[in-house]
Amino acid sequence: YQVPVEDGRNDITVSGENDFGYVTERSAMALVKARKVPKAGVLRVAVIGINAYPKLPEACNGRACDLAFPVADAVAFLSVVAERTAPLFERMESLVMVNRAALEAQPLRHAALAAQVDPAQIIEPESDEIEERLEEFLLAAGAEDTTIIFVAGHGMNLDEDYYLIPSDGQKRGEKWRKSSLVDWEFVQEQINDAIGRRILVLDTCHAANAFNARLEKEAADARVVVFSATAANNTAAERKDLGHGIFTYAMLEGLRGRADTSGDGVRLLGLADYVYREVLRLSDRRQEPVYHISQTANFLLARP
Repeated sequence: YQVPVEDGRNDITVSGENDFGYVTERSAMALVKARKVPKAGVLRVAVIGINAYPKLPEACNGRACDLAFPVADAVAFLSVVAERTAPLFERMESLVMVNRAALEAQPLRHAALAAQVDPAQIIEPESDEIEERLEEFLLAAGAEDTTIIFVAGHGMNLDEDYYLIPSDGQKRGEKWRKSSLVDWEFVQEQINDAIGRRILVLDTCHAANAFNARLEKEAADARVVVFSATAANNTAAERKDLGHGIFTYAMLEGLRGRADTSGDGVRLLGLADYVYREVLRLSDRRQEPVYHISQTANFLLARP
């Protein structure tokens, strides 16, 4: 029998009874010295949340493209990761690109973020800033580090390519100004070239199409773990009662412990399975998330 013991003194008594009712007992005392579990390298987390699209007042089916929850999604994701994942690492470093006005309109979210990041370091999620800052952030990763990129906002397909729409995204008539968009191929190249463990979380419309056949192969070859909110031809939904996008809400609940299937914490495969089932349930099967997990261990993502 394997008997679990705690740090310090453990008094153990073993009793046995035979078929004739004869009882015997043996007692023992075990002293266990606490062992420090070595931590991994640096946890590096970049979050992008885009609520506001001031230059697109009618670009989304004749309506404004503004969204309600990407900033809340990004801030909540950073907070949960700081609480449940960061303790597994030596320290945590953050890059935050969210609409400042949307954040300041939510005092509780603003306070939660201020506990993690200096408010002066918050960056507006505009095209040039996203590309430049992400490139710098990914280049700084070390071989023992883990980098997580979280993106919430609008994304779309143009000419079979995928683009993230930043806050300064623009159209000229019916055509998009590609120079005002973030070409996902550029971002993917930076992620592929980065070293250490990399995890990409996309809560954007048509998120899975960020990985067409070629990009999928490149991501798999580079051992990038990818969680996408939707399949290529679906849209990612928000729910007011949840206060988040459906996909992000499932991710948050999973990391908080709902995806802990073994009792030792939330692991990669357990989180993937939980998020998949929860998104189907919360969307009445109208939204199906996608994940790409290739050549990696079922590593621990969050403590219970």
